[in-house]
Amino acid sequence: MNQSIQKPKRSNAFGLLALALALIGWAIPIELLLRLLIVAAACAIIGLASDRTKLLSGLAIGMGLLVYFIRYQYDLGADALDKQQYEVRYEVDCQDCSVRFTNSSGGVDEEKGVRGGWKKVIHAPGNLFIDLTAQPNGADPMASVRLFVNGVYMAGARSSGHYLAAFASCRPRDYYDKR
Repeated sequence: MNQSIQKPKRSNAFGLLALALALIGWAIPIELLLRLLIVAAACAIIGLASDRTKLLSGLAIGMGLLVYFIRYQYDLGADALDKQQYEVRYEVDCQDCSVRFTNSSGGVDEEKGVRGGWKKVIHAPGNLFIDLTAQPNGADPMASVRLFVNGVYMAGARSSGHYLAAFASCRPRDYYDKR
């Protein structure tokens, strides 16, 4: 009675599963990416311990790290700039005008009968489009507007005649391109 004990055949199942999960990471929403990559890493570690060839598990770990760093760099970097709060300063010079401006929640506020210099500071998220308009009302047709974000000049305009408004607009997150 000669019975030979055979070793169980090893497959590459965990390595293949980990590699497939890492590749799926390119297509799923960023909110689910970390959970998926944790499962892929667990499969890759099991694959390193039990699979016949370690190559697929190693590739899965490398691919998972690559997906993680590239997706977080591009996807979350933009979100961070959009969610950050910026100090927006409005400035208007006119003799007699009406001023319309974007408030901190994205709505539009208006102040009528502005005379001389007018300034206002709000705090706004980076993805909000900020508008400032000055419409001259009186005999002097000149009005000028200026927008500053975190103390950096972003945009400005000057009206050039009766019934012409001065208008300027920007997004606070564009501050990083101007400084």
